[in-house]
Amino acid sequence: MNSTVVFLVLAVSTILVYGAENRTENKKFQEARLKCQEDPATRLDEEALKKSLKGDINRTKFGPHALCIYQYLGVLDKNFNVNKVELRKQLAYTVTDSLKLDAAVAECAVTKKTPKETAVEIFLCTRKVLPPYVA
Repeated sequence: MNSTVVFLVLAVSTILVYGAENRTENKKFQEARLKCQEDPATRLDEEALKKSLKGDINRTKFGPHALCIYQYLGVLDKNFNVNKVELRKQLAYTVTDSLKLDAAVAECAVTKKTPKETAVEIFLCTRKVLPPYVA
């Protein structure tokens, strides 16, 4: 009986801590999105946003928005290098299979000719591993 109670307490504690960490990351993403939507230079209209979630990207419009979000999240540093640790943190919010997560980070941590192109490519790549209800 005692071991069952201890197990349940540990299980609930783990779930609460894990859930709190995930909500924090989600909150950070929502903050990034709001910040980037407030700036006219990085704002995406609702139609462009809906299309981007389906993979229909207007790179000229979407690039500044994606760059803004990834910099705010720390996925791209001030020199526009991909921070794999931060990319992994952001993907771990929705990708729970560690093998898929490792593969996604390895595949999606790309650097293109410009920071905006890099941000768009990261988005397009990571979109492939997101659950259907997110993408």
